[in-house]
Amino acid sequence: MTSIIPTSPWVRFVAGSLASAGFATYIWKRRVQVLDYDDSWIHFLAEAPLRSTKDSNKKPFKAGALWDEKPVLILALRKPWCPNRHDAAAKVSALVKPELDKRGIALYAVTGDTWLVSGLHRNMKGDVFLDMEQRFFRPRQRTIYGKNNDSEEENDKLFDGIFLVRSGNIIHNQQVEELRGDMNINDIIRVISKLK
Repeated sequence: MTSIIPTSPWVRFVAGSLASAGFATYIWKRRVQVLDYDDSWIHFLAEAPLRSTKDSNKKPFKAGALWDEKPVLILALRKPWCPNRHDAAAKVSALVKPELDKRGIALYAVTGDTWLVSGLHRNMKGDVFLDMEQRFFRPRQRTIYGKNNDSEEENDKLFDGIFLVRSGNIIHNQQVEELRGDMNINDIIRVISKLK
């Protein structure tokens, strides 16, 4: 029986290189990097209309009101019905909120939907608001490695995120396709610990 596995060292080298390149491309296609943000970006977020997810009779307000008086940590969770988002909210509430309380930083979440939002309420130690224009899920600048940034698909893509805002400035920001309970929160705690 003839083996289909290449035996030539050179063939194996080329095949291995192609496989590695393919895997690297696969990884880079999934990597999201926020390049930078300036004053226009925080102003864009500050104008986002938010609505309470507990009391629909309350009037919408602009997101900037959240950080007018004190620093805030905001979780942007697109799908409030998703168990992974529940886990992320629970982890931040349990491990990060004590550090926030020590420094007078409020904890909030914004979501892109209200369907089954009660599950998020149970896991989140902070108010949850509907981002009516989904501004917190649309980074002003982003690069999706390995893909055409001008493609309609990528321009329309939305992301979960974490925003630490103080005095009208974004101190820390992360964008990911999905916030999960197994996320690394060390960076968040490290940044918070440096705030005075």
